This record gives sequence, structure tokens and C-alpha cells, in this order.
Amino acid sequence: MSPEKMEESFHLSLEAIQVLQNALETSYLDAYIETIENFIDQYRVRVIDGVPSEADAQRLEAIYKKLEQIPLTAEERRKLAQLLLLKGGKTEHLQPNHQLTPDSIGFLFVYLIEQLTPAKQQTKILDLSVGMGNLVLTLLLNLQLAQRDVQATGVDIDETLLSVAAATSEWTQAPLHLFHQDGLQELLIDPMDIAVSDLPVGYYPQDEKAASFLTSAPEGEGHSFAHHLLMEQAMNYVKEDG
Repeated sequence: MSPEKMEESFHLSLEAIQVLQNALETSYLDAYIETIENFIDQYRVRVIDGVPSEADAQRLEAIYKKLEQIPLTAEERRKLAQLLLLKGGKTEHLQPNHQLTPDSIGFLFVYLIEQLTPAKQQTKILDLSVGMGNLVLTLLLNLQLAQRDVQATGVDIDETLLSVAAATSEWTQAPLHLFHQDGLQELLIDPMDIAVSDLPVGYYPQDEKAASFLTSAPEGEGHSFAHHLLMEQAMNYVKEDG
């Protein structure tokens, strides 16, 4: 896609999000989720109890009609979503652990996975702190472009971030299964080939649960580091040769 088409898609999508944000009196991220869900639903405006208003709905329909005429590949949709979420991060305060993972890190992992896994074998990827999903979606969509058979499982305790990931993954038709739960609790998932994550840095408040991990803080020395526990937890769900 030409830079001009991406720019046009960005400005139209941003306008649609802002119209919904004002109409619904909601946050940017919630308006993003609603907008992407409308895109998935054949670019139709969802009106509930008269909201958005008829005028706003007509304005959105006009924007959606223009967007529908711009063909986007799955990876182009991911890049557009990334730009929209970066814009949202400038208008609404996001804590550091909620920031998007840069594409440079994602592309590095794409290269590493291509080098470390058999080309003709399915690869299952695990992300225990999936957040808004940019890292794992970068992996999935670019590995698919390289003709790789991939699937991923993502876990996160933050409902809003997970909803963002769910909307974007459905819009891009990425093979991503998501679970809303604490990544340090027991997971009902199959063993994975690879674990990746842009881990949140901080302390894990549940000392009793943390004590079951080898990487937990010594007794009496306060909370354990969540990122240490998540690394250990991820290895519990990776195959022996993963």
C-alpha cells in the first residue's frame, strides 16, 4: 500500500474513533474497540438506545463508506491499528506496562523464529502478557507472509487491553486464541513451541501463589518480581524441545 493510502486510512479511522468517543462519552480505547467491531460487522454503525445519534451515525456511515473502498491486507490492518493505538496513547495516559511493543522487536522475533523452527511444521506461540496484542500479531501475520503455519495463545488480566487485542486479531483474521486471566494461575492450554512476551515490570502481590515458583523472592523480603515469575511460568508451558 502507498503511504498516501495508509495516511488516508489513518485519518478516516481516527475521525471515526473520535466521533464515537464523543458520542458514547467513553475512552479512546473503548471507542477504538467499538470502531474495529463496526469494521468487522461489514462497516455498519451499531446504534443502541439512540446512541450514536442519527447525525453521528450518518457521519460515521460516510467515513466507513470511504474506508471500505480502501483495500488493506491483514498486515496493513495491523499497522493501521498500531498507528491508531499510538495516537490514543498520546491523548490518554497509558502506564508504561501498557505501551505497545515496537515493531523492531517483533520483526527481530520473526527472524529468530524463522531460524529456530522447521519451515514445514506448525509453530504454536505463547504470550502470557499479551496486552494490546501488537507483538504477537506482528509475529503471526509476518510469519504467515513467510508461508509459515502458526497459531498463538495470549493471556492477560486487563480486560480492556485484551478487548483491544481481540478486536484487532479478529479484524486481521489472525489465528490467536485469547484468555482473560492472571498469567501466573493455572492455564488450560496445550504445550507450546515458543514463548515470547513484552513482560510487565513490577511486583506480584499474591505472595502465597508466588511462593510456588523457584524465582520467587525469599521469605520475608517482600513481593516477588512479576516478570521473573512470568518467565518461569512460560517455561512450564513450553515443550521440552521448545
